[in-house]
Amino acid sequence: MRVKAITIWQPYATLIMLGAKRFETRSWPTTYRGPLVIHAAKRWDEYRALDCLAVKRYLQNSDFDESKLTEEQWRLSLLPWEDTIGRALGVVDLVNCSQMNSGGTVLENQVGSFGPERFGWECQRPKCFPQPIYHPGKQGLWYPEVHLQKSVANLLGEVHANESA
Repeated sequence: MRVKAITIWQPYATLIMLGAKRFETRSWPTTYRGPLVIHAAKRWDEYRALDCLAVKRYLQNSDFDESKLTEEQWRLSLLPWEDTIGRALGVVDLVNCSQMNSGGTVLENQVGSFGPERFGWECQRPKCFPQPIYHPGKQGLWYPEVHLQKSVANLLGEVHANESA
């Protein structure tokens, strides 16, 4: 199986991997369904830092239940944001994509861009890599290089060592 990947700004990539953000919003839909690698964009600037600080404060003051995190999610949550940029964080199951005017929760609506002509990519069952994996990333949906495809197969418990990306 060849999985696809998407590059997402921080802190949103981490929020998806923690299960705190279910929808990635885009101006375009996708028909792809299945495993999707979540890659944190390489760009880091004062806006990213401010977004990360705001999200961290929000999570500390929300009803987000950290006790439900897996060991890998917990480790990811403890990493400094800067240590995740330019890296694949894990895999989610992309189960749906539809136009959405609301994310349904306060957090989703604060961190997602919902509204006319916006599409919510519904991500479920996040599985984090033991450590984020460097990868240059790309715009749009893309196919990861072989080393990342193998890491995905290992994470998902599949054997695809001979497949190429």
